[in-house]
Amino acid sequence: MDATTGRQADQLRNLQRALDRPSDLYLETMHEVAHRLGVAAEPLLGGHGVLVNGTVFHATHYGAADRDGVTLVMEIGAIPADNTAACLTQLLEYNLSPQAALSGFYGVVPDTGVIVMRARIDLTKAGEGPAGAVLHYMKTYATQMQNVRDMLKAGVELAKVLHEQAQAPDEHEASNQQPKR
Repeated sequence: MDATTGRQADQLRNLQRALDRPSDLYLETMHEVAHRLGVAAEPLLGGHGVLVNGTVFHATHYGAADRDGVTLVMEIGAIPADNTAACLTQLLEYNLSPQAALSGFYGVVPDTGVIVMRARIDLTKAGEGPAGAVLHYMKTYATQMQNVRDMLKAGVELAKVLHEQAQAPDEHEASNQQPKR
């Protein structure tokens, strides 16, 4: 390789790094988000999750392909082993709904079986400021996810109580029976 080819290769690598580098707006926003959450910014910028009200969020930036956006990925949980097909069908059906276009899409992280919701926030159109918009999304969806978890837990507990009641003899019937003479 001659000197000219080497310089061109270096220039291409430097250009690629510049294109892949997150925008200043993204970096400033995520530093502010980390500060408000009381966590270090570097892990968040590195794609590590941050816990918000019991829900893990990851932030992603796509460099030059999306200079003004942040993509948030919210971990929901594992695909239920006993109901995989129905669960995946519901996720795919939801992804076609109008709500998905506005609030985010569900998916499964390859090779993990972990269900996530993925949504993009346009940092230039955030009325409460970029960091405020990211935090609002995180807190709103974390609260909604906790409500869903609570509802599912209550449903499981209710099903258990109803099952136990169905298995127990009916006390009302037993008290109404007259002894035979």
